[in-house]
Amino acid sequence: MTEQSPAAPPARARDAGRTRAAIADAARTLFSEHGYEATTVRTVAAAAGITPGLVTRYFGSKDGLFLAVSDVDLRVSAVLEGTHEGIGARMAASMVSRWRQVGAGDPVLILVRAAGSRPEAAHALRDFLDRETTGPLVARLRAEGVPEAQARDRASAVDAFVMGAVMSRRVVDPAGQEEDAALEAWLGSSVQALLDR
Repeated sequence: MTEQSPAAPPARARDAGRTRAAIADAARTLFSEHGYEATTVRTVAAAAGITPGLVTRYFGSKDGLFLAVSDVDLRVSAVLEGTHEGIGARMAASMVSRWRQVGAGDPVLILVRAAGSRPEAAHALRDFLDRETTGPLVARLRAEGVPEAQARDRASAVDAFVMGAVMSRRVVDPAGQEEDAALEAWLGSSVQALLDR
């Protein structure tokens, strides 16, 4: 009598949506419990029951994954509604309000810090800004008749200024809330000047 080899386990059907959701769920838990630095692509993959390659396939890098699961809302659509002349003031109000709400665990701030030393973090941040701020701002300026190159230059200048303000306000020299009104006015007029140059 010949021995039969054990039946192979049934192959699991590929389900991109389910895999992506499993990765995101595992990442949210790990980032929350262990923080950004201690969480790795490997630990997320192990927790999700998949290979590390699938994490990078769906999210690009740890930084892209971090932003994707952090539910970052910069409220750009609200900022861009209304008159052109009020964009700077609306953007400044949104920034200051967000600073008050998110605190030191701000995912954007964490990624800004990481971007200074890790190229993949800088790449993830650049992609995020292009999707969330630069792209929509360029589209708004183009709709107002600003030429493409000029619109992109203005939007890039706004992004650079805002990132510098974030680093200064949140990292280098954090100001108290009592200074927020003056800071908001200065931010608003500076952003508007960049948009109008």
